[in-house]
Amino acid sequence: MNKKTVIVILLLAVSAWCLPTLYDDIAVSTSITPSYYSLYITNYYWWVVGVRPSDWDIVLYNDTTFTQPICGSNDFVVCDAGHTPHPQPYGVKAYRLSGSGNATVEYENGSDMLTAGLNGPFTWAIGQSDVVEIWDVYLTPTNSGTFTLDITSGSADLGFALFKSNGVPYYATRSDAVASADANGSGGDENFSYAATSTEWYGLVVWANNTSSATYTIYVPPGVGISEPYIITHTPNIFAPNPFSTTTTIEYNLPKSSNIVMKVLDAYGGVVKVLTNSEQKVGFHRITWDGKNSSGHVAPAGIYFCKIEIEDRNAIQKMIKLN
Repeated sequence: MNKKTVIVILLLAVSAWCLPTLYDDIAVSTSITPSYYSLYITNYYWWVVGVRPSDWDIVLYNDTTFTQPICGSNDFVVCDAGHTPHPQPYGVKAYRLSGSGNATVEYENGSDMLTAGLNGPFTWAIGQSDVVEIWDVYLTPTNSGTFTLDITSGSADLGFALFKSNGVPYYATRSDAVASADANGSGGDENFSYAATSTEWYGLVVWANNTSSATYTIYVPPGVGISEPYIITHTPNIFAPNPFSTTTTIEYNLPKSSNIVMKVLDAYGGVVKVLTNSEQKVGFHRITWDGKNSSGHVAPAGIYFCKIEIEDRNAIQKMIKLN
């Protein structure tokens, strides 16, 4: 290895070490083109990284020396973290296509989930402080239905799209969506129809084409989604902690006596353990999964689902078990 090669490697290493890091739901402004960032994935939900305005694009890299591009160039890149191995960290490059002016880059990797029916209201902030938002939504292969993004106030020009990974490592841009809508301009509602082709977690992304604010709701058709039972409050994560290492607990209130069936399923739908199948009285209840299967053996690390059945309703909660 000659002296010049050594210097180049050292410069790349120092550059990677000095990179600013993108954090969940924190927008970063830049006037430098290209701009470089590192990105660490902290959980197994769908995630997205995007840039605004439209005269900027991003590229996602497999490393922070920016030699192995994965996906781009586009205004956002989306990934199903539940099925995709993660380099730590990713590299993100934002660059100006034309014109002049600043850009805003944002990364979203929360545990927010949409359920069948009306979700929200949500707030889209004025200016460049919101770039992209993403939710996990659990769908099953039933009838088709209409997904709706309804602007209840404000003049933001929002679009939204649904992504499906087919259970394999998956990176995508806007054009890869299985369904999308972005046609009605400032303050306009958007909708699309889609029939799920498999039972899995999809990713739903919202973006803006202007800098205005808005309040909006998202409707997921009950015929396609999994209805949320009345025992569960509208929180993004009904189990805590999640992810977890040894045990995780659900707490809930029953408005009337009901028979509750709660099962832990593996990623293929097989029953790992039945947590409860009993008639329960009105009031507060707490159930803990000890991370073991029905034989008393510790379940391996990975993705699990808790299926909750009550009367004619049911819900699915995604859980991540760590080593």
